[in-house]
Amino acid sequence: QQLSNVARISTLGEYVGTNVDRFRLLCPEAEVTVRVAASEQAIEVQPGLEHALLNLMQNAFDASARNALRLVTLEVDVHDGRVEFVIGDRGDGFDDDHFDGMPVASSKANGLGMGLALARSTIERMRGDLETHRAADGTRITVRLPLSNGIAR
Repeated sequence: QQLSNVARISTLGEYVGTNVDRFRLLCPEAEVTVRVAASEQAIEVQPGLEHALLNLMQNAFDASARNALRLVTLEVDVHDGRVEFVIGDRGDGFDDDHFDGMPVASSKANGLGMGLALARSTIERMRGDLETHRAADGTRITVRLPLSNGIAR
């Protein structure tokens, strides 16, 4: 279904659960903490979103792992007509200018930041936005997608 170019209907809780299960299969050593508000909210999931979210969760795990931690957090809610996914890590964060241009240099030893650039491109194509917030205990990446344009409703 991911590659079919056809949107599918789900609930927010089911969609997040499926993606977290897939991430846990891909990265079994990760400790994932999930909180989903509005889990019964019906959404129309566009192709590519799943891959973008999995990329962001993998990046969060990699950032946490650089500090010998395995934690990835995912909080999902609906605010002001938008679905909001907040992915957190326990890494050292990005430089303030990390997202000024895309593609970005990766903080991974062998990475080029392409997963992050592709995730941002996918989200922007869906009329959403991706925002980062550096905190003392890591980085939070917030993905917001409108409820009213076919991404979710």
